[in-house]
Amino acid sequence: MHKKYMRHYYDYLGIIEEELSNGNRVYVSKQREIPTNHKYYYEIICTLIDGKVVFSVAPSLSTQFLRYFEGKNIVTLKDAYLLMNEFANREMENTEIRYFTRMGLFKQHDFIHDKKVKVLTEEIFERRIASLSVENQQIARANNTNEIKGKRKFEIKDKDQVASMAKVSDICFNGGNLVVYTHEEYRQKGYGKALINSCILWCQEKKLLPIYLVVSSNKPSISLAASLGLEKFSEEVILSRKNNLNITQSANTTSEQRSTSE
Repeated sequence: MHKKYMRHYYDYLGIIEEELSNGNRVYVSKQREIPTNHKYYYEIICTLIDGKVVFSVAPSLSTQFLRYFEGKNIVTLKDAYLLMNEFANREMENTEIRYFTRMGLFKQHDFIHDKKVKVLTEEIFERRIASLSVENQQIARANNTNEIKGKRKFEIKDKDQVASMAKVSDICFNGGNLVVYTHEEYRQKGYGKALINSCILWCQEKKLLPIYLVVSSNKPSISLAASLGLEKFSEEVILSRKNNLNITQSANTTSEQRSTSE
């Protein structure tokens, strides 16, 4: 793993190198209590560091998880998946456990902005949410204002329809999380690639590391990322819970649908 990505990843998971060298495998991180893309709390993340299973756990779950983890022989991600599933069934509700692939850009690439890609402006966004209730307008603004003001939300339109959208949804520890979604009828047209290209350009301009997190079974999305030079640097098992304060609207309003990357 590239040194910059390793530093980002350790900070993101809350890993302390000295403790890792001493055999600690469970780390408590406040980052697990911050929703990713406004949609999911990743309350437990498990990955492999130097071939050893490591967990990053939300503070609210740390006591129960440490007690549950004690004495368990967890050596593979499959072992971790089973452990997390048992833990969730006993201690939690409304959670989901999935395998993820995390990708980054390790080599220099020359990216050119595609003219089809447009930055979503505050004026256009306000027009789109005008028909929502006052409460949902407030939630929509809370979920989108920083991205729009930062000019890090992009889209491609077909007439009045948003065909595809992408954004840099979260910025933490010098990394930017890339999210892309394309309506089914507009797939295989290169829209997703053009949009992720714009997200990577935005990250490079801001001197941020582009991070692409995707469900491991989503091979088309992984291929899309790979076509832009992104490479896998981690396989993970993630226990997630939906953020109930988030609203889901069509791409013509907030574009907060389930994305091909998260």
